[in-house]
Amino acid sequence: KRAFSCRWDDNNPAHLRMHGLMCRYGFRGTFYLNDLGLIPPEGISPEVFLGELLSGGCAAGAHGVRHASLAELTDSDEIFRELGVCRAMLEAACNAPVTAHAFAYGAYRRAGDPGAGRRIADCFTRCGFLHESYGNFPAPERGLRSSDFSGEHWILPGDCDTSFSLFRQQLEERLADSRALEINPNLTVGLHSRQNEDGWREMEKCYSAYAFRPDWWYCTAGDYGAYRYEYHHAEIRRLSVSGREAVWRVRRLPPAELG
Repeated sequence: KRAFSCRWDDNNPAHLRMHGLMCRYGFRGTFYLNDLGLIPPEGISPEVFLGELLSGGCAAGAHGVRHASLAELTDSDEIFRELGVCRAMLEAACNAPVTAHAFAYGAYRRAGDPGAGRRIADCFTRCGFLHESYGNFPAPERGLRSSDFSGEHWILPGDCDTSFSLFRQQLEERLADSRALEINPNLTVGLHSRQNEDGWREMEKCYSAYAFRPDWWYCTAGDYGAYRYEYHHAEIRRLSVSGREAVWRVRRLPPAELG
């Protein structure tokens, strides 16, 4: 009934501890990373760091080569490089698709410059991403449709001051919003692995209380993005009705046909 994922940003060695907690309780998620060569995780080799994060069904996502604010870049070439090079380098290191992205600083628009969002959207689309963690990014003023790629509903229990009660409150509010979940049935917990020891204990409470639910799909952003892209390109049409019989046609494209 629901897709549930985890999202953790930056080249932070504490991701390894977060990854261990997630896997213990059956969660999967995406670690949004920068260039591991330019911004190496302190105290651990990039190869070991990445290899551990990709275990247990988790994945890497792009977070910009240099963690630059795209809204501050006026040159489309620089924007494209920040997005595209990050994806290419991570895919080469992972030997796996990297089709999910999270904007550094959440910066995909700039006040007083309506063209900034379109420049970013153009580069983003050309890089071939299927999922963006900032669900408000696809908008007509940026030349985007909500069906171009998927997004998510955030659950933010706090970074340093993580709170299980806040997690539960936000989760129950999201689950009660049936209209929003009909449009986008994805819930994602995150944002940074910066917990203190009390915060880690609270984070474990969050995972343990909602572990291994049979009606939840514990997935990565890439998994969900691929599913949702196929969903948006499927067609269900009623052809005819005769008495108590209806004839429907379902048209569904194989993933390879969708790229």
